[in-house]
Amino acid sequence: LSSVRLIANVRRSRKGAAPGPSGCTGEHLRVLLDDEHCAELLLGAARKLAIAQVPGAILPAFRLGRMVALSKPSRDVRALVMGDAFRRLVARTLAQQLSTEFQRACAPFQFALSTKAGAEALARVERRILGVWADTLPALGAHHPGTLADLVRPLLDVSAANMPPSARAAEQAAQHLRSQGFDAPPWASLLERDEAAAASRSQWEGGH
Repeated sequence: LSSVRLIANVRRSRKGAAPGPSGCTGEHLRVLLDDEHCAELLLGAARKLAIAQVPGAILPAFRLGRMVALSKPSRDVRALVMGDAFRRLVARTLAQQLSTEFQRACAPFQFALSTKAGAEALARVERRILGVWADTLPALGAHHPGTLADLVRPLLDVSAANMPPSARAAEQAAQHLRSQGFDAPPWASLLERDEAAAASRSQWEGGH
């Protein structure tokens, strides 16, 4: 475990971050850096945790999480489980140190660690496709309502042979996003400029 990365992460610990079950935060860990001996003990404990050398007596505590509530832009509440701050610190340091290996192993499948390929990238592209149509259709309806009625209404039938590829892609994107738990609006509601669909935009653009 890199001591340089670990210490840098301790110093960069976000002020006011939610604590884990023990109540410990990054601010508490940062105080240990003021004393050389305490800093060495912190580093030693981190290195043991990094290779899973954890005393059995404290394992149950490390497995616990504390549930906190986060406010979302849509005014909903999202539950988040916060693990132990020290465990999160070590995990973050390892993720940085082994980022290349993690990317190589996880890129085709996973959603974390800022992957630019695989499932996360697919969801981003789908949200972008749907977002373009969500922006275009209201503007077209406001400035050229006749054009929208004449040219776009027939597109309600996504199975039609004359369905433009871009419109079909938008509907397919919406269907897949909904299958993954996103509140993506139906293609028809975008054409109708449904207010509920517009209100749900923060859900399918921002996540679950």
